[in-house]
Amino acid sequence: MNDARFIVRLGAVMLGVFVLVGAWSKLPVLGGIAAVIVGAVTYGLSLRARPHRQCRTCGGTGRLFGQVFTYSHAQCPSCGGQTRHRRWGTQLFYGSTPTRAERRRNTALGRRARPR
Repeated sequence: MNDARFIVRLGAVMLGVFVLVGAWSKLPVLGGIAAVIVGAVTYGLSLRARPHRQCRTCGGTGRLFGQVFTYSHAQCPSCGGQTRHRRWGTQLFYGSTPTRAERRRNTALGRRARPR
């Protein structure tokens, strides 16, 4: 998703500019406050763009392979085959509000020719 990368890069550039302005000015506290605000806005935008993270247990595959019989696999017990988890900030700020992908999945399941 190029939008998320753009937002993160823009936030990093803005953060750098505010830090430099604060260091050069007579009021470094103002630059620090501006840097914190820009960082918080950038983090909020990144949560909107990418609300999920990859499952660490299965590596984002949704399944675990056997230790002895490596060709066998089972559903990941951590993510339940979904391949992802909600990020910490998404859970904190948005709570049980469904994300865009979750809303789309729920509407798709309600259609007549639903995915199986």
